[in-house]
This record gives sequence, C-alpha cells and structure tokens, in this order.
Amino acid sequence: MPTDYVSRYLDSFFLLFIKAFTNINLIIDTDVSGNLLARLNRGAFDIIIATHWLTLPNAEKLFDRHFYWVTALNGNAHQQQAIPIALYPENCPIRVQVFANHSLTMPALNIVLSTPSPTALCEAVELGIAVAPIAEFRINDKMQKINPQAYGLPELPVFNESIYVVDNNDCPHRELLKQLLKHHQQSLTVK
Repeated sequence: MPTDYVSRYLDSFFLLFIKAFTNINLIIDTDVSGNLLARLNRGAFDIIIATHWLTLPNAEKLFDRHFYWVTALNGNAHQQQAIPIALYPENCPIRVQVFANHSLTMPALNIVLSTPSPTALCEAVELGIAVAPIAEFRINDKMQKINPQAYGLPELPVFNESIYVVDNNDCPHRELLKQLLKHHQQSLTVK
C-alpha cells in the first residue's frame, strides 16, 4: 500500500484480518503506487492498494482521493519567484500528474525535496520550506490550500484509491481480504 495511507489501514482492519487468520503470512509493504503496480505485475504481490488518476482494468475502486497544493499558513513559499516544491519520488502517480499537467507557459518546477515520506512533505510545508500536493486528509491547521492557477502550478486531477489483484490466483483468503477492505472503506475515506 502507499506509505501515505499505512496508518489508516493498520488502524482500521488489518489487525482483525491477521488475528482471524494467524496461519496466513500477511506481509505489508509500503511504496509509491507506481512501484507497487509494477511489482504486482511482476508477481511480487497477490493484492495491493494503490492510488492512480485512472481506473485501470484490474482495479476495484474503493474511493476518490483529493490532493491540493498547500503552503504554510501565513507562509510565503508560494509567492517566491521560483516556488520551492516538495514531491513524492519518481513513479508516484501524484508526481507523474504534476509533470504531465505542467506546461511550458508555467514557471519551471523548482523541486527542493523528493521523499516517499508523507510526514516529511507535510513538515516541509508547515515549516514554509516548500509547497506540495498533499492529500486532503493530511491538511492541517498549519497549512493553507492555494489556487494552482494563481501561482503557475499544474492542476491536479482527482485520484482514486483501488484494490489491485493478480488475475491468475484464486485464493479465498485474498478474496476475504478484498471484501474486508470494501466493508471498511467508509472508515478509510476521511477527506
């Protein structure tokens, strides 16, 4: 699952699953969604949760995930001539969409931090070091949303969080985990 969401999933239902099936070797691995999808396709996983801007063919959508450009509350990073930007690393769908939606008429992207850590991204914003695309549920009272058009930043699409499975493996435990994810999706959709 994406590193950004691990605490939400662990707090909600994974421990119930592990307790119910102590004979199952459940390994939780976190990474950016692009890497998780590539590893799933190589057979490294039976099931993943990933974020993407498209609903891919082997996906079962759980819910939409909104990201916004944010800066420090009362900060000025977004007003600098070369706006300092913090992003997730390469192969992250959020980063991919930042570059895909960046046009030549916009200022050059001045990336000052690249990290897989959502905590590090949020801290960079809170301290006024950078502007970053942050998931809505992580935006706190030390941050403020900014209008990307007003500051020459790329628009962000609505992303989806989905379950992906390998097609060639009929496993009842995997199916049960999928159903558990869907059943608890209400508790995970905090915006």
